[in-house]
Amino acid sequence: SLLILGLFYYMRRGGRVRIRTLALGFLAIFFFPVIVTYLTFLGNVPEDQIQNVLLATWRRVFVSPATGLYSYFELVPAEVPYLGGRTIRKLSQLMGEPYFNIENYIAITQEYDIRGVTSGNANACFLGNLNADFGFPGVVIGGVLAGAIMQGLQAFLVRSGRSVYSLSCLAFATISFSLLISTALPPVLFSYGTFLVLGLSWSFRVMTEMCVVVGAPK
Repeated sequence: SLLILGLFYYMRRGGRVRIRTLALGFLAIFFFPVIVTYLTFLGNVPEDQIQNVLLATWRRVFVSPATGLYSYFELVPAEVPYLGGRTIRKLSQLMGEPYFNIENYIAITQEYDIRGVTSGNANACFLGNLNADFGFPGVVIGGVLAGAIMQGLQAFLVRSGRSVYSLSCLAFATISFSLLISTALPPVLFSYGTFLVLGLSWSFRVMTEMCVVVGAPK
């Protein structure tokens, strides 16, 4: 929520924001994962070793996504054959094939097996899911398709005019697409509301035009 509000404020000001304001916004956004990490290690990390908390936060934000993505390319197809869309629950149901929870498989195989944990969620960049489903062609075509969708949605919202509706939808869509660093493309488009935002923006524009036409002098 803080990131969406900050992005909305930035676009509302047309990018004319003081460096001090940007720095405070950056600290406020990244303060949350630091607090979560601290509470996770509460009682296990001495108070004089706060650097361990900062290091763990750094690894969670900047290192773990890369190592998790590497696991998707390392295990598929070496240990698991290409799944042909079975990592997408709805698509696997339509095809009549069993759903394969690739995030759980990667977690218990690469990260949690030593600790004896039988379930987990090792999510990664959307390219990992594309590779698990369709291999290198899926990575290339899916990457181009994701870029085209993002660019098309941005162009639509920008051409809708500068308004609270369009800026809010653009900020929300930007944050939604940023989640591609940690999840697959279909959830971002459908489950997280990206296409819903597109529909809302279109409906707001239509209703605004109707109100202008109705209120225009005859």
